[in-house]
Amino acid sequence: QQTVEATILNDDDVMSIAALDADRAEGSGSNTGFTFTVSRDGSLAGASTVGWRIVHSDTAADDFAATTGVLEFADGEASQLLTIDVIGDRDVEADEGFTVELYDAGAGSTIDAAASTANGVIRTDDVDLAISAAAAVAAEGDETDAGVTSFTVTRSGDLSGVTTVDWQVEAASATASDF
Repeated sequence: QQTVEATILNDDDVMSIAALDADRAEGSGSNTGFTFTVSRDGSLAGASTVGWRIVHSDTAADDFAATTGVLEFADGEASQLLTIDVIGDRDVEADEGFTVELYDAGAGSTIDAAASTANGVIRTDDVDLAISAAAAVAAEGDETDAGVTSFTVTRSGDLSGVTTVDWQVEAASATASDF
């Protein structure tokens, strides 16, 4: 009787994700990249793939340039940077949370259940202005008793910075000497 010894090599890899720069201001008028690191541990022999998708908490699909994708790892490649582009807008809204989830690992690959998701936060940075007047009509008066009208400008949204407002009077039937 003959005996043969064999060694079974572990050629599986395990995928995981972690937030890198994923708590950012939304921006206005252009996309803002939120970054995550997708790691491949274990055997790095051969190519592998893993899918990713956005799991919405407070977000909607139109907040992102793409909501799903596939990362392709080359032979020997241990990690990749995943950039999720958030579409900036001018809508005043609350901060929004989202999750990036790994799924559908390629053949011979698995996903670490404890590190299969990573969270991102889109911070609001939009400001909204509104103007109002209790009474926008005033008696003309004269130089000693001129009529006065007050306007209130109200700012909402991100109040952490300075906001400036340019204004001008649009005279309908009035002339410059009326002011």
